[in-house]
Amino acid sequence: MKNTFKLFAGDVRAITRHFFAFVIIIAIMIIPALYAWFNIYANWDPYGNTGNVAIAIASDDKGYSERDLSQEAIETITESKSIKWVVMNSGDEARQAVRSGRYYAAIVFADEVDLNDVRAPIARQIEYNTAIAEAGLTGQYGAAIGKILLDSYGDSVQNRAKAWAAAGSDARMNGCDLPVVINSGSGNQ
Repeated sequence: MKNTFKLFAGDVRAITRHFFAFVIIIAIMIIPALYAWFNIYANWDPYGNTGNVAIAIASDDKGYSERDLSQEAIETITESKSIKWVVMNSGDEARQAVRSGRYYAAIVFADEVDLNDVRAPIARQIEYNTAIAEAGLTGQYGAAIGKILLDSYGDSVQNRAKAWAAAGSDARMNGCDLPVVINSGSGNQ
């Protein structure tokens, strides 16, 4: 251990005699610490400063019967103060505000969607979710609610929809390893 301290002391004396070597050693010691400090500081509270990020939100949806779900969604979203939500009169106005640089992004609830814009993800969702529902109907998963519904309540469209959804959920919750595509939540909707 004595030799280690002698070597260390000798190295320190040698480094202090050479100015540039001393500066480089100090830089090698300090720069990583500064980098870590700035990185930690910058990421300490990533959402703490998003209150000034302006995002436009609008609805082109004409609503459905008595309830306008897009307006309800806008009201719920804009209650959050972690982002500066700006409600616009139309989707075109919101998109133009983003293009001009006034807002960071825009969320627009559409009244209609071109089927070609959503065909691929919907086709994949139908393929995956149909496969897991079939597995739930043909395999031994959970309480077999899908099979029970089909056997007990007939072949109406409403009953088949309930049965296939239940079968898919039974399979998903009871170990079937087939993938599912979800729109929210855990995949068991």
